[in-house]
Amino acid sequence: MEKLKPFVSERPCELLFNLMTSFLTRFVDREDLAPSYQALYGRPGVLERIRALPKGTGEREEAAVEEYCKSLRDVCGFLHISRAVVMDAKKERVRYYMIFATNSLHGIEVFKDAEAAAAETQDEVRHQTQSKNEGPFLPFGTLKSRKVADLHQRYVRRLRKNIVKVLSSGKSVVAYDDLYSEAMEFPLVTPNDLEELLRALEPNIQIQREGPRRKKLLLFNNDRILVLNSKALK
Repeated sequence: MEKLKPFVSERPCELLFNLMTSFLTRFVDREDLAPSYQALYGRPGVLERIRALPKGTGEREEAAVEEYCKSLRDVCGFLHISRAVVMDAKKERVRYYMIFATNSLHGIEVFKDAEAAAAETQDEVRHQTQSKNEGPFLPFGTLKSRKVADLHQRYVRRLRKNIVKVLSSGKSVVAYDDLYSEAMEFPLVTPNDLEELLRALEPNIQIQREGPRRKKLLLFNNDRILVLNSKALK
């Protein structure tokens, strides 16, 4: 991370990383590899946090990804980070993560559009793989990954918790773009998810649209959220 820092600080750029979490966490308990992990993240305490989580639950893998995103922000100075899951075509598990780092919210918007398109392709590939392995008569509904659906719901719940925390922080006005950046860091979360979460918090908040209209109703520099009753937000 320290070697990456001067590279990105000297030029405007966007970076896309393929983080193979199963390999990354496989040797996390080996003391002889601790310096490599510390160099990867460039911040103290990361290795200890990952090691403290239980094995075989996916928590270590998720923490490894989140800490890498935090390093890209804290060490390298990127303003916006997003990540996408890539599923195993044969099993209900995450194979690896794609991590996107940029200083442009428009870049995040493009990345999320690509993530949505890739998710559809992943479902098709998974369905074709299952058809080859299990025959042409698959149970109804197998085109969609249950693992992906569960992850999506979990990330939406986490996002809701984060949004409520931001809106309850004492500010009377919160920029919509700030919440958008917060939301789009989560895999599988869409702008529609953010919109639904905010609408569900009305009338304790009020969404003010002031920017020029766009088809997607996204990324309005002047749009903001008025916090009318922070104590009622739950």
